[in-house]
Amino acid sequence: MMRMMMRMKTVYILVLLALISVVVWIWWVSSFQDADLSRAGITYDVNAPKFADLHRGYKKMEKKAGTGEHIFIQQMKMEKAVPLRVNDSFFKDVDMASIADIPVLTATQIVNNNSYNEDIEDLQQETLGLTFSNREFHLNGKPFRVLSGAVHYFRTVPEYWEDRLKKLKACGLNTVETYVAWNLHEPSPGIFYFEKMLDVRKFVKLAGELGLYVILRPGPYICSELDFGGLPGWLLRDPNMKVRTNYPGYVAAVNRYFSVLLPMMKDLQFSEGGPIIMVQVENEYGVYGLDIQHLKLITYLLKREGIKELLVTSDNTASHLDFHQYALPTANFHRPGDHFRKISELSTDFPLMVMEFWSGWFDSWGQGHHSMRSVADLNESLTTLLALKASVNFYMFHGGTNFGFTAGAINLTKYAPFVTSYDYDALLTEAGDITPKYMAVRETLFQFYKQMGVKSLPKIPQNLPKEHYGLVKLTEMMPWDVLINLLPVAAWDDKVQHMEVYRDTRGQHSTLGYVLYSHDMSKEVAWNQMPGVQLSGFVKDRLLAILNSELIYTLHGSNSDNEPLLDYDWDQVWQSVVEKLRSTKKIKGSQRLDLVVENQGRVSYSPQRLDLLNQQRKGLSGPVYRYIFGLLEEWQIRFMNFEEEQYEMITMSSAWMNAEEVRNHPETRQAPALFRGHLEVKDTPVDTFISLEGWKKGVVLVNGFNLGRYWHVGPQKTLYLPGPLLKTGSNEIILFEEEQWGSHVSLVDSPDLGPART
Repeated sequence: MMRMMMRMKTVYILVLLALISVVVWIWWVSSFQDADLSRAGITYDVNAPKFADLHRGYKKMEKKAGTGEHIFIQQMKMEKAVPLRVNDSFFKDVDMASIADIPVLTATQIVNNNSYNEDIEDLQQETLGLTFSNREFHLNGKPFRVLSGAVHYFRTVPEYWEDRLKKLKACGLNTVETYVAWNLHEPSPGIFYFEKMLDVRKFVKLAGELGLYVILRPGPYICSELDFGGLPGWLLRDPNMKVRTNYPGYVAAVNRYFSVLLPMMKDLQFSEGGPIIMVQVENEYGVYGLDIQHLKLITYLLKREGIKELLVTSDNTASHLDFHQYALPTANFHRPGDHFRKISELSTDFPLMVMEFWSGWFDSWGQGHHSMRSVADLNESLTTLLALKASVNFYMFHGGTNFGFTAGAINLTKYAPFVTSYDYDALLTEAGDITPKYMAVRETLFQFYKQMGVKSLPKIPQNLPKEHYGLVKLTEMMPWDVLINLLPVAAWDDKVQHMEVYRDTRGQHSTLGYVLYSHDMSKEVAWNQMPGVQLSGFVKDRLLAILNSELIYTLHGSNSDNEPLLDYDWDQVWQSVVEKLRSTKKIKGSQRLDLVVENQGRVSYSPQRLDLLNQQRKGLSGPVYRYIFGLLEEWQIRFMNFEEEQYEMITMSSAWMNAEEVRNHPETRQAPALFRGHLEVKDTPVDTFISLEGWKKGVVLVNGFNLGRYWHVGPQKTLYLPGPLLKTGSNEIILFEEEQWGSHVSLVDSPDLGPART
């Protein structure tokens, strides 16, 4: 009897332990699921292998958990950057009641000792900060004119930061301005990157070491023609998200971001011995909304994290929000007209400053020309501004490049995604070369300085060399059916939803690049008699429909935000593919329908009244119908972003084929594919430009670095390839081509950004 009782007790204990294990396991799995995503129909494979070659026995590669690397901090397979991971206990709560207590902006009287714009001899000895009175800035007790230029660290490889900053100083400028790109620093909630190209702290310190001051514009919204205006796309996983407001979900995300970023900037402030003299509150909020409480919130967070320097706002004349009691207003414009009148009327102490003196303009795909601003027009406006005793920040001084998938879009009347180049017709070219505009501005500034006894400006650094490396044949190819099976399935769903809803196999959000929806048609009754399919929701932004590994339909451009796409002209092409399957057994088909949707760029600028920013979810939405046959369910969801793990999986795969043989094979079907070739560099690598003539639309990777998109619609025809991304010896070039297979690329020594138009 005693033994029986002991056995029963043991069984009870084992059962209890099993139940506890199940509860712990359920809790652990649920920790990967957002509360708003735990709906029926979505299943995540959080334990899926990071690398898998399903075709030729490619050995699975193992990596330490939690060492993923963002595309913008990888350089030619160099040492991997380790992300900073934070949880809710890392940052402080937001005390909404304290927002009412933010300090009021006041003018400060400083003695005028007639000393302007001296170089920084010892930043440690200057601590008074930037102040103003009687329409004039003062720095450390001396009258000061802010003469600045915009250089974005995230648009230039770090090896070239010093070159760009030295050229800025040689032009006669004393300050550099940069945005901080939240979406690049925190690509998934709580996962931060601040290394390599994203080392904003190193960039700011370098500026100070070179004798330059810094204007920091940390957002959180920055516009800047970046995807979603620099906001992370994962914010939109919340179906009720209201960005740029005091919506609790947005406030919590901004709080976490500032809690990580701003402590890194604290000791780089002028009052702490660093070069930062000015910090901007949000960006062009006056032309977006009228919620002064939101600007107070941002100001509160800046102050709470130790920001002491002069706070400013920037807006154009369409601004209808008055925040001048808390931050100095500055203007944005091409030409000084009536823009300063409002600022002058607010206070006789406010200095006049144009935060964004637009030196050129951005380009959109398909616009037909490269936007430019004439040298004479820019110089005439600059002369006027100097006569008005205004401070100036050239936007841009150096534009740089929208590497990877970072370019945004605009949709004031029609959706228009931005090109990869951010040349902007700035004072320096995309590759950092001196322009006639640079020389004209430098001469105008020199004449201004001569009035104060300055006899010369620093010597201009030479332009970096460029090389015509010539033709590179892409001799290897990876067909679509092979590529898609290399990409791990991130989720299963009974309907298609926006890409922001899903997470990748690491449990992280992937909101840039492509999202793939796949359905096995062979499981459908009489699928080969169907006339096609219908989508019931939106397509954002460009759709490739692939049946049996053959491209059957392309939807160009983005659909209207208000008009659902219900019907596509698929019938004829659908039936042609079905007929091939019926008529021959030689063509081995997967009988899979792949809907590939590219996020071509979230809108980066829009007034709040249009509510476009909160509608920037990408991919597909809603059920997919089989016409009279009902719904298509059981969708596999994949991401294609060419970040490090995907790149390594692709480049190390044994599934590459001879491109010429595939092209000439009678069973070959036209579909998106990867193409690969190698560039041999004998000497020290230098800058070059990749010409994509003969190709139609896709992405270029060089040694694993995503250079960005190309598209035959132009105006941009070449992609800038910085020398530091190359190496002596063999360099791998991979193209993901969506529609038209070419045979080679050419590496030339000058860019083609399209025909110029002012």
